[in-house]
Amino acid sequence: MSRLWVRHRDFLLTGLLCIALSIFCLRLWFSAYTSGDDGYTAFAALNPNGLWASAKEMAFFQGRFYQLLVYPVAMLPFKAESMDVFNICRIANFLFYMAGFAYLCWVAFGKSIMWLSLFLFIGLYDTVGGSYNPFHGLPLWFGVGCGLLCFSIGSFTTAIRAGRYPVMATLLFALSLLTYEIVLLYVPLYGLIAMWVQGKGREHSARTRIFWALKSTSGIALVSIAYLIAYAVFRKIHPASYVGAEGLSLGSPLATLKPIYEFSVLSLYWTTKYSGAHGLTAQSLLLAITVLVGIFASLRQFGRAGHDGAIAESPGMVLLIAGYVFVPNILFGLTQRYRIWSGDGVQFYLGSLSSAMAMCILLAVIIAMLRPKFSARTWQLVGGGIALGIAVLGYANSRNSQNFFAQSEEMSSRWGLADLVSARLKNELLDANAPVPAPYVICGDGFTQTTQLPVYFKNPDMLADADLYWSRYFSRQMKRDVKYTSKGVAPGHCDASIALDYSHHMATYSRIGAAATQIRLPENHHLEW
Repeated sequence: MSRLWVRHRDFLLTGLLCIALSIFCLRLWFSAYTSGDDGYTAFAALNPNGLWASAKEMAFFQGRFYQLLVYPVAMLPFKAESMDVFNICRIANFLFYMAGFAYLCWVAFGKSIMWLSLFLFIGLYDTVGGSYNPFHGLPLWFGVGCGLLCFSIGSFTTAIRAGRYPVMATLLFALSLLTYEIVLLYVPLYGLIAMWVQGKGREHSARTRIFWALKSTSGIALVSIAYLIAYAVFRKIHPASYVGAEGLSLGSPLATLKPIYEFSVLSLYWTTKYSGAHGLTAQSLLLAITVLVGIFASLRQFGRAGHDGAIAESPGMVLLIAGYVFVPNILFGLTQRYRIWSGDGVQFYLGSLSSAMAMCILLAVIIAMLRPKFSARTWQLVGGGIALGIAVLGYANSRNSQNFFAQSEEMSSRWGLADLVSARLKNELLDANAPVPAPYVICGDGFTQTTQLPVYFKNPDMLADADLYWSRYFSRQMKRDVKYTSKGVAPGHCDASIALDYSHHMATYSRIGAAATQIRLPENHHLEW
């Protein structure tokens, strides 16, 4: 029986992982925009002057040169004006950073810790988290950057272990640095990994290990210096007017530490409470069972030999990983804007994904270090208790996530209904063979609620107004000049009216002087099981 388990354990764990990932992908597939920045970026992607104009406006506004490169890419999922395209990019983003996380864990710590870290992440990572969660917000940006960083660190570890210069790791680091400046905080980690790996099992002096570490990280250091120079020069030429880029400052100790702690530790779901509908659902129960079996099966591997050359678990390694739970969020504690956010109750931000990954690795490494202290029989009991505890938290986490994405699924019906209404109105106008006013005014209710478009920029073409977004959307669909308004225009000034009941995936519309017509999308129940 034991041999059979050893032979098939990876197939079992892979199957469980695929089930869990499929559930997450389904949630993303049937979702709408989830943050104001999603709505704003959708608007910016449709700038009549093109993606480059929007990227320049963003880069000049925030004083960040790298947005000239990353923002056009970030706008691509929105450019097609299709929720299917947008959600495909979301799913690709999610699978990419999960692959990077798995690769990093495997090459650095071995297969056993990799499996345990993955199932801990699946059970505990807060996939709702807030508007700025890379899991569901702004695909092809921060999630991709996190994945590139993971692949870079993993590639660096592999190259150092093999005695090669880490060319690929340096390139991946440079690409990840173009997504966000907090990646700079990982530069010391590369040097520490080089010293750790090169000193493992060898009698090198501290001076020799430092020399090899400096040599191995020279490319990463040069990239970082060039980045900082470009950043400073660009900020000098284009001073930022964005309040989030006002520079670093110190607040009170509590105000400074609060966002660092909360953005880091609360990236994992540490409670059995959740918002929204209660009661058992098959989807969340399946995910909890998957986490339960996955963690228990992962723990059964401990005590056997890990991946050859894996970084050894030690108190020093625990401290290093624990430090990098908090490192991604240090700059937010030193920025007044984010201290204010934290004081207002925000507990999740862009560094939280990296913190969650580090925390899952930390938990897995600590558990691995505890394994030799227990007999095989006792370890099965301990492992069962750990797996059950994480599964309980995982169920609450999944239920909270399921409720959130069920609401988002309802909101996603807006785009499908807008397409159907546009097609019907266009055909009815052609059939009526009547002169069409320019602009054709549609008075609507409901479309603006999901496209939260804050006003950011001075450029009139970039004013992120929801009515203007839908005016342009209906204009492109109907191939005529359309003005959409939700501001309560007098009935005599409307050529058509739309009332949206997104909870039932239904729109009621009528041309003025014609009978009202109802349009309903097929009901979807994928998030209810």
